[in-house]
Amino acid sequence: MSNKTSVADLIKHNKNCKNETSVADLLKPKKKYLYACNCILCNGEEVDPRTLKKHAKDKRLWKLNHNRKDQENAIMTSEQNLTRTNSKKRKIDDPDSFQLNNSDNEEGIPPDSFPDSFPDSFQLNEEENINTFSSNFRVPASKLDKNDDNNYENEEETDDNTDQEEENEGENIFTSPKFDSDEVFVMENLNDSLETEIILWLFKFQQRFRLTDTAIKALIKFLHIVLTRLNNSQFKKFPNSLFKAKGYLNILQPKMQLAVCNNCHKMHNVEDIVTYKKEGKVTIKNCLHEEFPDNPTPSRRNQCNNPLTVLKKRKGETIAVPRSLYPKPSICQQLSMLYQRPGFENMLKPSGFQRKGDIYSDIYDGKVWKTFPFDGSTFFTPETATSHLGLLFNLDWFQPFTYTQHSTGAIYASICNLPRSEKNKPENIIYLGFLPGPKEVGLERINHYLAPIVDEFLKLWKGWKVPKTYQCPGGLNIKVALIVGSSDIPATRKLFGHGSAVMKCHRCEKRSIYSGEYNKTHYGGDHNYEISTAESHKKYAHEWLQCNSKNSRDNHFKKHGVRWSELLRLPYMDPIRFAAVDPMHCLFLGVAK
Repeated sequence: MSNKTSVADLIKHNKNCKNETSVADLLKPKKKYLYACNCILCNGEEVDPRTLKKHAKDKRLWKLNHNRKDQENAIMTSEQNLTRTNSKKRKIDDPDSFQLNNSDNEEGIPPDSFPDSFPDSFQLNEEENINTFSSNFRVPASKLDKNDDNNYENEEETDDNTDQEEENEGENIFTSPKFDSDEVFVMENLNDSLETEIILWLFKFQQRFRLTDTAIKALIKFLHIVLTRLNNSQFKKFPNSLFKAKGYLNILQPKMQLAVCNNCHKMHNVEDIVTYKKEGKVTIKNCLHEEFPDNPTPSRRNQCNNPLTVLKKRKGETIAVPRSLYPKPSICQQLSMLYQRPGFENMLKPSGFQRKGDIYSDIYDGKVWKTFPFDGSTFFTPETATSHLGLLFNLDWFQPFTYTQHSTGAIYASICNLPRSEKNKPENIIYLGFLPGPKEVGLERINHYLAPIVDEFLKLWKGWKVPKTYQCPGGLNIKVALIVGSSDIPATRKLFGHGSAVMKCHRCEKRSIYSGEYNKTHYGGDHNYEISTAESHKKYAHEWLQCNSKNSRDNHFKKHGVRWSELLRLPYMDPIRFAAVDPMHCLFLGVAK
């Protein structure tokens, strides 16, 4: 009888191997330092260093100025002590991160090594770099959440005023970088092996107990150590990371990597900025996006000039690494995965049944569903129940961190053709993108993130062939349309380009009235409540887009209460009818009381 090796023996042997990774090291959490903040908001509560520094700068949070000065001095002393230590960066072997960051030899270059390349803003901390506007950008940071104007691509003005030219002009304002999105995702049959069964069990385990990716990464690395020690020849191909595990099952969802400007939120092609050179040397590239490119005065065009990259050392060479990456998921890839699931097409078929009577039990009973796209034809029919999809999209912000204010936005969509019991399940949700923080994206700047999403929906509206479905191995031609925008009222207004509630109603032409007696705005008084139309909204939005200065845009907005939205590029989009009431915010949370 051969001797058997227990798991305990393997772990004990692993501890004795000094040159190998310890299992305990895989599970060791990152150390997080917290400090007591004595402002009136925290009142001695421990917060992270970034929040501590932010509160120390805000004079409104302190009763006595000398207390605030004491906290500022303590922060400066702590930073000076930190610079004297050898703060070597921890190397994280994560295949999901940007490829230029994966080298173990990568080090940051001191700022004084590149006096001609680094702007002054690189001497600031991470929070200041994100929130500080360069001297060439004319919009104060304090007005980001108000009626600020955005940055745009070069605008071509023509004397002709046809609808087609207006539509093309809108398409050229927030143009997203070009990328190759023709890759098709097709699920392949998995090989019947022990490794496959173990990896499948791991993902089922994660789904069942709702584990984070960090936890499942540690579990995969632990199993890799155990299995390779048991039988290296059999399990030598067993993955040692979450990225490789997904690749082993061929379930990787390709994402378009874009570099986003932390200042104006303009997106750039990653390859263009990391290969940027000046005088033969890799140099930091600045964002050259202009908000008003057609303004006759160059100083009033509001060029961003925010740095897009940082310089680092990698294997003795200087490389440029994007400061902020934006992963744009592929909608077509997600739809392809859904159509290859057993039973998905059968769940779509009931949406084609024509219901009679005056009972409204679902979206299928509404006028939009029955009359879309409003040109006399019918989009949703029993024959097209599995090939014509209507999507409900949502935008909402949340706080991903506990000890700091960092607002992140999520844009996602659910398929209205699915039954109510299925359409909002996580596995049936289509992820459209995340809006980075730390603050909510200001007003029309959200268009930079909507532009690549709208580009893909224009392609899906014209028609796209799913290469393979569960019931149609040869492929299926489908069409997809965004027919409902259901968010809280501020997010809905921002998505469709409406003004705030203190200005006017987003469903009719009623303007708000300020009451000096009650010190608030209201919608009282005699009015015929004339319903707004999609045509007038699009007309005013195009006029706003053609304004070449901040004052002209502000005046136009005060008069009409409409801004440009990239969603208006969709030929079927109705910003009035498609702006639906969000039942969670407006009913369940008592907003409508």
